[in-house]
Amino acid sequence: VTAFNSKLNRVVVDASPVVVPQLYAEARLKSLPKSLQEDLHWWHSTGGRAFSDRQWRIFNSEGARAVKVTKALAKFSRDRAAHTNTSWNISSLEVVETGNKCLDNSSRLVGLVTTNALAYSGGAPRFRNGFLSYQVAGAHYLPDGVTKAEGTYDLALRSETARCLYGFSKAPISGTVSVIGDRGEKKIATTVVREKSGWLTLAAYGFTFSSPTIKVKLTQKR
Repeated sequence: VTAFNSKLNRVVVDASPVVVPQLYAEARLKSLPKSLQEDLHWWHSTGGRAFSDRQWRIFNSEGARAVKVTKALAKFSRDRAAHTNTSWNISSLEVVETGNKCLDNSSRLVGLVTTNALAYSGGAPRFRNGFLSYQVAGAHYLPDGVTKAEGTYDLALRSETARCLYGFSKAPISGTVSVIGDRGEKKIATTVVREKSGWLTLAAYGFTFSSPTIKVKLTQKR
């Protein structure tokens, strides 16, 4: 991250693409719960009419609605991915309104989230009760129906932002990363937490879907 001018920063990201399991599902619209029908009807998508009584749609992966719809439609595909796709995509948030002054700082890049999940929260991690939470979703199995799809999640957070959130001093920060299933169960994952060069990096690898929440708790010795 370097200053481009007095108002703008230049951000360079160097990364490899990830393999993302894609979901394909067929369902009768009228048989779905009303709330899900509304989500599918109003949610921004591309698509068209395949036959007189059938429609197809493609939805993007970003946002809470994407997580909700992915979880709901996975059962129509036997919780199995249709195929895998290699993807590299980056975007910034046009508006950040978390209600937290530490995360809503628009004067600098405060963090970066990456994941191979089919659907993801799409905004800043939610900070509540001392936890930074982020939700992802996807099919439980790869196309063979046997191999489990394994998720990845990385969060790079500016150290100053982390200290602002928790009211920490300049002493070193440590923390834990937990992956919680949609039924409240703790999922097995390899987690990493480290602080270097003004950035705190946290990661969780090897967890399974359908819609787990990644929760980060930071601590510091007083």
